[in-house]
Amino acid sequence: MIGTRVRWVREKLGSLQFKMLVYFLICWAGGMFFLALYATWANQNIWWKDYYYFYYLPLILFVVVFVLLFLILTRPMIRKLYRLVDDLQIIATGNLAHRANATGMDELSRVAVNLNDMAQQLEDMFDRELQLERSKVEFITNISHDIRTPLTSVVGYLRLMKSGACQNEAEERYYLNVAFQRALQLQGLIEDLFEYSKLASGDLPLERRLCNLTELLHQVIGEMVTVSSDSSAEVQKHVPATPVLLLIDVEKMVRVFENLLSNALKYSRHPRVIHLDLQEAGEEVRVAFTNRTEPISPADRERLFDRFFRVEPSRNHHTGGSGLGLSICKSILELHGGRMWMEYQEPDLIRFVVALPKTK
Repeated sequence: MIGTRVRWVREKLGSLQFKMLVYFLICWAGGMFFLALYATWANQNIWWKDYYYFYYLPLILFVVVFVLLFLILTRPMIRKLYRLVDDLQIIATGNLAHRANATGMDELSRVAVNLNDMAQQLEDMFDRELQLERSKVEFITNISHDIRTPLTSVVGYLRLMKSGACQNEAEERYYLNVAFQRALQLQGLIEDLFEYSKLASGDLPLERRLCNLTELLHQVIGEMVTVSSDSSAEVQKHVPATPVLLLIDVEKMVRVFENLLSNALKYSRHPRVIHLDLQEAGEEVRVAFTNRTEPISPADRERLFDRFFRVEPSRNHHTGGSGLGLSICKSILELHGGRMWMEYQEPDLIRFVVALPKTK
Protein backbone atom coordinates (compact mmCIF):
# COMPACT_ATOMS: atom_id res chain seq x y z
CA MET A 1 0.00 0.00 0.00
CA ILE A 2 2.76 2.42 0.96
CA GLY A 3 4.80 1.42 -2.10
CA THR A 4 1.79 2.10 -4.33
CA ARG A 5 1.34 5.57 -2.85
CA VAL A 6 5.05 6.31 -3.24
CA ARG A 7 4.88 5.32 -6.92
CA TRP A 8 1.77 7.49 -7.34
CA VAL A 9 3.57 10.50 -5.84
CA ARG A 10 6.59 9.82 -8.06
CA GLU A 11 4.43 9.69 -11.17
CA LYS A 12 2.67 12.95 -10.24
CA LEU A 13 5.81 14.86 -9.36
CA GLY A 14 8.22 13.35 -11.85
CA SER A 15 11.49 11.57 -11.13
CA LEU A 16 13.52 14.74 -10.63
CA GLN A 17 11.02 16.49 -8.33
CA PHE A 18 10.47 13.29 -6.38
CA LYS A 19 14.21 12.89 -5.93
CA MET A 20 14.51 16.48 -4.71
CA LEU A 21 11.65 15.90 -2.25
CA VAL A 22 13.38 12.80 -0.91
CA TYR A 23 16.63 14.73 -0.56
CA PHE A 24 14.82 17.50 1.31
CA LEU A 25 13.21 15.03 3.71
CA ILE A 26 16.56 13.33 4.33
CA CYS A 27 18.24 16.67 5.03
CA TRP A 28 15.38 17.74 7.31
CA ALA A 29 15.55 14.44 9.20
CA GLY A 30 19.33 14.75 9.51
CA GLY A 31 19.01 18.29 10.84
CA MET A 32 16.37 17.25 13.35
CA PHE A 33 18.52 14.35 14.45
CA PHE A 34 21.48 16.61 15.23
CA LEU A 35 19.08 19.06 16.87
CA ALA A 36 17.78 16.30 19.14
CA LEU A 37 21.33 15.27 20.05
CA TYR A 38 22.16 18.87 20.90
CA ALA A 39 19.04 19.27 23.01
CA THR A 40 19.86 16.11 24.97
CA TRP A 41 23.42 17.26 25.55
CA ALA A 42 22.37 20.83 26.44
CA ASN A 43 19.88 19.63 29.03
CA GLN A 44 22.70 17.79 30.74
CA ASN A 45 24.89 20.91 30.80
CA ILE A 46 23.04 23.66 32.61
CA TRP A 47 25.58 26.33 31.76
CA TRP A 48 24.69 25.93 28.03
CA LYS A 49 21.20 27.14 28.74
CA ASP A 50 22.17 30.66 27.94
CA TYR A 51 19.67 32.48 25.65
CA TYR A 52 22.09 32.58 22.72
CA TYR A 53 23.31 29.02 22.94
CA PHE A 54 19.94 27.54 23.73
CA TYR A 55 17.93 29.23 20.99
CA TYR A 56 20.21 30.32 18.14
CA LEU A 57 22.91 27.67 18.08
CA PRO A 58 20.44 24.81 17.43
CA LEU A 59 19.00 26.74 14.45
CA ILE A 60 22.48 27.35 13.06
CA LEU A 61 23.37 23.67 13.48
CA PHE A 62 20.14 22.63 11.77
CA VAL A 63 20.78 24.91 8.78
CA VAL A 64 24.44 23.80 8.47
CA VAL A 65 23.56 20.09 8.60
CA PHE A 66 20.64 20.60 6.18
CA VAL A 67 22.78 22.45 3.62
CA LEU A 68 25.70 20.01 3.85
CA LEU A 69 23.46 16.97 3.35
CA PHE A 70 21.61 18.70 0.52
CA LEU A 71 24.86 19.55 -1.31
CA ILE A 72 26.23 16.03 -0.85
CA LEU A 73 23.05 14.35 -2.07
CA THR A 74 22.42 16.65 -5.05
CA ARG A 75 26.04 16.72 -6.24
CA PRO A 76 25.64 13.81 -8.71
CA MET A 77 22.56 15.48 -10.16
CA ILE A 78 24.30 18.83 -10.56
CA ARG A 79 27.34 17.16 -12.15
CA LYS A 80 25.02 15.37 -14.57
CA LEU A 81 23.39 18.69 -15.43
CA TYR A 82 26.80 20.30 -16.07
CA ARG A 83 27.82 17.35 -18.29
CA LEU A 84 24.58 17.77 -20.21
CA VAL A 85 25.32 21.48 -20.74
CA ASP A 86 28.84 20.58 -21.95
CA ASP A 87 27.39 17.99 -24.34
CA LEU A 88 24.97 20.56 -25.70
CA GLN A 89 27.79 23.06 -26.27
CA ILE A 90 29.87 20.43 -28.10
CA ILE A 91 26.94 19.57 -30.38
CA ALA A 92 26.20 23.27 -30.91
CA THR A 93 29.76 23.80 -32.20
CA GLY A 94 29.03 21.40 -35.08
CA ASN A 95 30.19 18.04 -33.71
CA LEU A 96 26.95 16.23 -34.51
CA ALA A 97 28.56 12.83 -33.97
CA HIS A 98 28.91 13.56 -30.24
CA ARG A 99 26.39 11.88 -27.94
CA ALA A 100 25.34 12.70 -24.38
CA ASN A 101 25.37 10.10 -21.61
CA ALA A 102 21.74 9.01 -21.36
CA THR A 103 21.97 6.51 -18.48
CA GLY A 104 19.24 6.66 -15.86
CA MET A 105 15.47 7.11 -15.81
CA ASP A 106 15.02 10.67 -14.54
CA GLU A 107 14.12 13.81 -16.49
CA LEU A 108 17.77 14.70 -17.14
CA SER A 109 18.29 11.30 -18.76
CA ARG A 110 15.25 11.87 -20.95
CA VAL A 111 16.65 15.28 -21.91
CA ALA A 112 19.92 13.53 -22.86
CA VAL A 113 17.98 10.99 -24.97
CA ASN A 114 16.09 13.79 -26.74
CA LEU A 115 19.36 15.66 -27.27
CA ASN A 116 20.91 12.57 -28.86
CA ASP A 117 17.86 12.10 -31.07
CA MET A 118 18.05 15.74 -32.15
CA ALA A 119 21.77 15.40 -32.92
CA GLN A 120 21.09 12.23 -34.93
CA GLN A 121 18.32 13.90 -36.92
CA LEU A 122 20.52 16.91 -37.62
CA GLU A 123 23.37 14.64 -38.69
CA ASP A 124 21.06 12.71 -41.01
CA MET A 125 19.66 15.96 -42.40
CA PHE A 126 23.13 17.36 -43.10
CA ASP A 127 24.16 14.05 -44.70
CA ARG A 128 21.09 14.21 -46.94
CA GLU A 129 21.85 17.82 -47.82
CA LEU A 130 25.44 16.88 -48.66
CA GLN A 131 24.29 13.95 -50.76
CA LEU A 132 21.75 16.18 -52.49
CA GLU A 133 24.44 18.75 -53.25
CA ARG A 134 26.69 16.05 -54.67
CA SER A 135 23.78 14.73 -56.72
CA LYS A 136 23.15 18.22 -58.11
CA VAL A 137 26.77 18.59 -59.15
CA GLU A 138 26.76 15.13 -60.71
CA PHE A 139 23.42 15.87 -62.35
CA ILE A 140 24.72 19.06 -63.96
CA THR A 141 27.94 17.32 -65.05
CA ASN A 142 26.12 14.37 -66.60
CA ILE A 143 23.45 16.39 -68.37
CA SER A 144 26.06 18.80 -69.70
CA HIS A 145 28.03 15.86 -71.10
CA ASP A 146 24.97 14.14 -72.57
CA ILE A 147 23.69 17.31 -74.23
CA ARG A 148 27.06 18.58 -75.40
CA THR A 149 28.09 15.34 -77.13
CA PRO A 150 25.22 15.09 -79.67
CA LEU A 151 25.00 18.87 -80.02
CA THR A 152 28.70 19.11 -80.88
CA SER A 153 28.24 16.35 -83.41
CA VAL A 154 25.25 18.10 -85.02
CA VAL A 155 27.06 21.44 -85.20
CA GLY A 156 30.21 19.80 -86.56
CA TYR A 157 28.51 17.96 -89.40
CA LEU A 158 26.35 20.96 -90.31
CA ARG A 159 29.47 23.16 -90.35
CA LEU A 160 31.13 20.72 -92.76
CA MET A 161 28.10 20.82 -95.02
CA LYS A 162 27.90 24.61 -94.84
CA SER A 163 31.59 25.03 -95.68
CA GLY A 164 31.19 22.91 -98.81
CA ALA A 165 33.60 20.23 -97.61
CA CYS A 166 31.37 17.44 -98.94
CA GLN A 167 32.90 15.98 -102.07
CA ASN A 168 29.70 14.46 -103.42
CA GLU A 169 26.02 14.09 -102.71
CA ALA A 170 26.43 10.69 -101.02
CA GLU A 171 28.85 12.15 -98.48
CA GLU A 172 26.49 15.06 -97.88
CA ARG A 173 23.61 12.65 -97.27
CA TYR A 174 25.81 10.70 -94.85
CA TYR A 175 26.67 13.84 -92.86
CA LEU A 176 23.02 14.89 -92.88
CA ASN A 177 21.90 11.48 -91.64
CA VAL A 178 24.46 11.46 -88.79
CA ALA A 179 23.43 14.98 -87.77
CA PHE A 180 19.77 13.93 -87.84
CA GLN A 181 20.45 10.87 -85.67
CA ARG A 182 22.33 12.99 -83.13
CA ALA A 183 19.46 15.50 -83.13
CA LEU A 184 17.01 12.66 -82.43
CA GLN A 185 19.24 11.53 -79.58
CA LEU A 186 19.23 15.05 -78.17
CA GLN A 187 15.46 15.26 -78.57
CA GLY A 188 15.03 11.96 -76.72
CA LEU A 189 17.21 13.18 -73.86
CA ILE A 190 15.24 16.42 -73.52
CA GLU A 191 11.95 14.49 -73.58
CA ASP A 192 13.27 12.17 -70.86
CA LEU A 193 14.32 15.17 -68.77
CA PHE A 194 10.94 16.81 -69.20
CA GLU A 195 9.04 13.65 -68.29
CA TYR A 196 11.27 12.94 -65.30
CA SER A 197 10.84 16.48 -63.96
CA LYS A 198 7.05 16.18 -64.24
CA LEU A 199 7.08 12.76 -62.57
CA ALA A 200 9.37 13.93 -59.77
CA SER A 201 7.16 16.94 -59.05
CA GLY A 202 3.97 14.87 -59.12
CA ASP A 203 2.41 17.13 -61.77
CA LEU A 204 1.87 14.30 -64.26
CA PRO A 205 -1.73 13.03 -63.98
CA LEU A 206 -2.57 9.37 -64.54
CA GLU A 207 -5.21 8.36 -67.05
CA ARG A 208 -6.20 5.05 -65.50
CA ARG A 209 -8.33 2.49 -67.21
CA LEU A 210 -8.96 -1.21 -66.73
CA CYS A 211 -6.40 -3.25 -68.64
CA ASN A 212 -5.57 -6.92 -69.07
CA LEU A 213 -1.91 -7.00 -68.02
CA THR A 214 -1.33 -10.41 -69.63
CA GLU A 215 -2.45 -9.18 -73.03
CA LEU A 216 -0.48 -5.93 -72.63
CA LEU A 217 2.77 -7.81 -71.90
CA HIS A 218 2.26 -10.09 -74.94
CA GLN A 219 1.80 -7.00 -77.12
CA VAL A 220 4.89 -5.20 -75.75
CA ILE A 221 7.09 -8.28 -76.11
CA GLY A 222 5.89 -8.92 -79.67
CA GLU A 223 6.68 -5.36 -80.76
CA MET A 224 10.06 -5.15 -78.99
CA VAL A 225 11.38 -8.48 -80.22
CA THR A 226 10.26 -7.68 -83.77
CA VAL A 227 12.20 -4.41 -83.93
CA SER A 228 15.21 -5.78 -82.03
CA SER A 229 18.45 -5.77 -84.04
CA ASP A 230 19.39 -9.16 -82.54
CA SER A 231 17.28 -11.86 -84.17
CA SER A 232 18.68 -14.48 -81.75
CA ALA A 233 17.02 -12.81 -78.74
CA GLU A 234 14.45 -15.01 -77.03
CA VAL A 235 11.85 -14.06 -74.43
CA GLN A 236 10.49 -16.93 -72.37
CA LYS A 237 7.11 -15.94 -70.96
CA HIS A 238 5.65 -17.38 -67.79
CA VAL A 239 2.25 -15.73 -67.53
CA PRO A 240 -1.14 -17.07 -66.45
CA ALA A 241 -3.67 -17.99 -69.09
CA THR A 242 -6.43 -16.12 -67.27
CA PRO A 243 -6.71 -12.32 -67.58
CA VAL A 244 -5.04 -10.17 -64.91
CA LEU A 245 -7.05 -6.96 -64.77
CA LEU A 246 -5.51 -3.80 -63.30
CA LEU A 247 -6.53 -0.15 -63.22
CA ILE A 248 -3.45 1.55 -64.72
CA ASP A 249 -2.26 4.27 -67.05
CA VAL A 250 -1.59 2.01 -70.03
CA GLU A 251 0.70 4.40 -71.91
CA LYS A 252 2.97 4.97 -68.94
CA MET A 253 3.09 1.30 -67.96
CA VAL A 254 4.01 0.43 -71.56
CA ARG A 255 6.91 2.86 -71.13
CA VAL A 256 8.01 0.93 -68.02
CA PHE A 257 7.82 -2.50 -69.66
CA GLU A 258 9.48 -1.32 -72.87
CA ASN A 259 12.36 0.20 -70.91
CA LEU A 260 12.95 -2.93 -68.84
CA LEU A 261 12.70 -5.23 -71.84
CA SER A 262 14.95 -2.94 -73.92
CA ASN A 263 17.59 -2.97 -71.16
CA ALA A 264 17.37 -6.75 -70.92
CA LEU A 265 17.80 -7.13 -74.69
CA LYS A 266 20.64 -4.59 -74.81
CA TYR A 267 22.70 -5.83 -71.88
CA SER A 268 22.04 -9.58 -71.94
CA ARG A 269 24.89 -11.96 -72.56
CA HIS A 270 24.77 -14.25 -75.56
CA PRO A 271 22.66 -16.22 -76.05
CA ARG A 272 20.15 -13.46 -75.21
CA VAL A 273 17.43 -15.19 -73.18
CA ILE A 274 15.04 -13.07 -71.12
CA HIS A 275 12.60 -14.61 -68.67
CA LEU A 276 9.33 -12.78 -68.10
CA ASP A 277 7.25 -13.82 -65.07
CA LEU A 278 3.80 -12.54 -64.17
CA GLN A 279 2.31 -13.68 -60.89
CA GLU A 280 0.04 -12.56 -58.07
CA ALA A 281 1.59 -12.16 -54.62
CA GLY A 282 -0.83 -11.23 -51.86
CA GLU A 283 -2.28 -7.81 -52.61
CA GLU A 284 0.17 -7.23 -55.47
CA VAL A 285 0.67 -8.26 -59.06
CA ARG A 286 4.35 -8.71 -59.87
CA VAL A 287 6.10 -8.65 -63.24
CA ALA A 288 9.75 -9.74 -63.31
CA PHE A 289 12.36 -9.49 -66.08
CA THR A 290 15.35 -11.80 -65.60
CA ASN A 291 18.47 -12.13 -67.73
CA ARG A 292 22.20 -12.77 -67.56
CA THR A 293 24.43 -9.73 -67.89
CA GLU A 294 27.98 -8.58 -67.36
CA PRO A 295 28.99 -8.68 -63.67
CA ILE A 296 27.89 -5.56 -61.77
CA SER A 297 29.76 -4.36 -58.69
CA PRO A 298 27.82 -3.92 -55.40
CA ALA A 299 28.44 -0.15 -55.51
CA ASP A 300 26.90 0.10 -59.00
CA ARG A 301 23.91 -2.02 -57.95
CA GLU A 302 23.10 0.47 -55.21
CA ARG A 303 22.96 3.31 -57.76
CA LEU A 304 21.07 1.68 -60.63
CA PHE A 305 17.94 3.74 -59.91
CA ASP A 306 19.82 7.02 -59.50
CA ARG A 307 19.10 9.56 -62.20
CA PHE A 308 21.74 9.78 -64.95
CA PHE A 309 23.66 6.84 -63.51
CA ARG A 310 25.06 4.39 -66.03
CA VAL A 311 27.16 1.32 -65.33
CA GLU A 312 29.17 2.15 -68.46
CA PRO A 313 31.25 5.11 -67.18
CA SER A 314 32.20 6.67 -70.51
CA ARG A 315 28.51 7.49 -71.20
CA ASN A 316 28.90 6.42 -74.83
CA HIS A 317 25.58 6.76 -76.61
CA HIS A 318 26.26 3.55 -78.55
CA THR A 319 26.29 1.47 -75.35
CA GLY A 320 23.56 3.10 -73.31
CA GLY A 321 20.82 5.67 -72.99
CA SER A 322 20.44 8.82 -70.93
CA GLY A 323 20.56 7.06 -67.58
CA LEU A 324 17.05 8.29 -66.76
CA GLY A 325 15.10 5.21 -67.83
CA LEU A 326 15.03 3.35 -64.50
CA SER A 327 14.42 6.57 -62.57
CA ILE A 328 11.40 7.31 -64.77
CA CYS A 329 10.14 3.74 -64.39
CA LYS A 330 10.40 3.92 -60.62
CA SER A 331 8.56 7.26 -60.52
CA ILE A 332 5.76 5.88 -62.71
CA LEU A 333 5.39 2.88 -60.39
CA GLU A 334 5.24 5.14 -57.33
CA LEU A 335 2.50 7.23 -58.97
CA HIS A 336 0.51 4.00 -59.37
CA GLY A 337 1.07 3.15 -55.69
CA GLY A 338 3.45 0.37 -56.66
CA ARG A 339 7.14 -0.28 -56.26
CA MET A 340 10.15 -1.51 -58.16
CA TRP A 341 13.39 -3.16 -57.14
CA MET A 342 16.37 -5.09 -58.44
CA GLU A 343 17.65 -8.51 -57.35
CA TYR A 344 21.11 -9.74 -58.24
CA GLN A 345 22.48 -13.26 -58.01
CA GLU A 346 26.18 -13.85 -58.43
CA PRO A 347 27.86 -14.03 -60.80
CA ASP A 348 25.69 -12.47 -63.53
CA LEU A 349 21.94 -13.01 -63.00
CA ILE A 350 19.92 -9.79 -62.70
CA ARG A 351 16.20 -9.48 -62.07
CA PHE A 352 14.00 -6.38 -62.13
CA VAL A 353 10.65 -6.70 -60.35
CA VAL A 354 7.64 -4.44 -60.87
CA ALA A 355 4.88 -4.66 -58.24
CA LEU A 356 1.45 -3.09 -58.76
CA PRO A 357 -1.45 -3.08 -56.28
CA LYS A 358 -4.40 -5.23 -57.25
CA THR A 359 -7.58 -3.53 -58.41
CA LYS A 360 -10.27 -3.94 -55.77
